[in-house]
Amino acid sequence: MDNYQFSKVYGANCLAYSPGSTFIATALKDKVQVRSTSSLNCIRTWKCVLPDGPSTSGTQDVVIDNLDWSPSGTCLLAFSDSRGLVWVFDLAQDQVVARVGGVLQAEWAEEDLLTQTEGGLVLYNLTSERNRLIQNVQGHAWSPDRSYLAAPERHQGKQYVGVYDKESLIRHFQVLASDITGISWSPCGKWLALLDWTLSYTVHFYSPVGVHVGSFVRDLSSASAHDMAQSIKRTAWSPNGRHFALGDSGGLVHVVESENWKSIASLRGYQAVSISEPTLPPWSHGQAGIVQFERTTTTHSASPINWLGFSPDGTVLFFGQETVLHVYAFLLDPASSAPDIEPTVTVSFNAPIKSVQYCPTSNRIAVVTRTKFLYLYDGLGVEGVEIPEAESFNAISVHWAPDGNSAAVCDKNAFCLVYEEAADQCAEDDRWDEL
Repeated sequence: MDNYQFSKVYGANCLAYSPGSTFIATALKDKVQVRSTSSLNCIRTWKCVLPDGPSTSGTQDVVIDNLDWSPSGTCLLAFSDSRGLVWVFDLAQDQVVARVGGVLQAEWAEEDLLTQTEGGLVLYNLTSERNRLIQNVQGHAWSPDRSYLAAPERHQGKQYVGVYDKESLIRHFQVLASDITGISWSPCGKWLALLDWTLSYTVHFYSPVGVHVGSFVRDLSSASAHDMAQSIKRTAWSPNGRHFALGDSGGLVHVVESENWKSIASLRGYQAVSISEPTLPPWSHGQAGIVQFERTTTTHSASPINWLGFSPDGTVLFFGQETVLHVYAFLLDPASSAPDIEPTVTVSFNAPIKSVQYCPTSNRIAVVTRTKFLYLYDGLGVEGVEIPEAESFNAISVHWAPDGNSAAVCDKNAFCLVYEEAADQCAEDDRWDEL
């Protein structure tokens, strides 16, 4: 592995990279800042001020829980869960450009604002200040180009899916599900996956125009009482939309293909190549601040699947349980008539995994476990890198920049950036000298 360079630690309780990776927005309580990703110099600061009125009285402080950039990277929304408020900022302006109350969740719909409220989904046009309400919804999913929104709805005790554009309802159809608990749109745009009620262990697949193309249902013929109690915990589409993976509460992962919507593989960990984090302090294994993983053996675990995903090119499938990450080579030959899913490595950590993120531009997986180490897997091995000058830092999440050139490692109230660089570059780099 190459050398790593860490920035200083800064206060923040949430953050978000801009779409082009040029900026990183951070929030600490009610203060939102935009920094240059390359230097971390602050270029814009806003304060989220409460509106006047009795509904905002009291001594509770504003705490921003989520930040989200508009697709163009020119605007930023800041959401406070405790206050139910959204602030919208324009990078070119010093003041807030919009503020919306009564919100449960908020996100961008292209350059419009989509909020979840008690009454349903509300789409705000920030230019015309017009809005649309979609009632009786149970979640939503965007098409890959974000031109259409699919929303499960309940009407007179029956389940429907409505497909909307920004102006009107395009399709509305009844579905087989009895209680939809999740919906996702395939990356290819051809399919909608609908998760039925928790213990049904069923996923229904529809085209966006309402055609039922298939369902995946657990095989009950040989299921034990233990298997009957399992439920689907995580799902993921492959990047090309040809496969749908689902992981359950018993540690089992099914891979469903889109030809006939049947499972082509059932994975439950393995005992092939396994490596583990050493139990002794890192400095007893060589260079201080570096954890070298050791070859070992592991046993199958029945703990829930907490992490599940594919690499951006679709050649790697990974899933994580409490303290274990499994990595598989996935369909390396797309033209093969038989499933080609082979185990690559199982990685065991000393502490429970808190976040797993695949780099969007290279074969690297970043993992944190509520310690002061960032763990990186690059297809050849795993290395734990200590975050310097962070005595009380306990990493709970990690976020790659869209360009893959840096990653933000986050504590509950702090963050730092990490860069991977060649050794000769590190000796000359003075990126942080002026901070």
